[in-house]
Amino acid sequence: MFDAYLKIDEVPGDSTSQGFEDHFEVLSFSHEITQELGVSRSMAGAGATGRAEHGSMTINKRIDKASPWLMEMCSSGAKRNEAILKLVRATGTEIASEATEKVVYMSYHMRGVDIQMIKHYSADDTALVYEEFGIQYDSIVWTWTSDAGQNVGSWNRVTNEATVEG
Repeated sequence: MFDAYLKIDEVPGDSTSQGFEDHFEVLSFSHEITQELGVSRSMAGAGATGRAEHGSMTINKRIDKASPWLMEMCSSGAKRNEAILKLVRATGTEIASEATEKVVYMSYHMRGVDIQMIKHYSADDTALVYEEFGIQYDSIVWTWTSDAGQNVGSWNRVTNEATVEG
């Protein structure tokens, strides 16, 4: 099991976890990037034949106080400056309000974001209502953090190039 938190500029969530106040508590997420590859008889392998397709960053969470704003953002096409998805793990170090300290080991820093789709649904085995929404972005920076340091990658969908900016 992992913990994940999402913060969207100007859209407060319900999290009260230390260090992640006003974030959304993410239950699951998915993100897919695809690249057409072609094989040429004159080349020894495959090569890219076009632009990479960045699908929406799909987020699943319980409905909360941000739900009306997310629905409005999707309906209006409003953009926000940034959204940051943080994957965290426990360090085993006790702190005052929680059993263990949470540290970010992977982050997805998206700029120029809008909500591409949103839906509410319920599961048959629970009384809870859930929300799934898709975030589109102009650019993204992926950061993996470990004791050995950071590995950073990026992509700007507007310019179609890697541009570490965050």
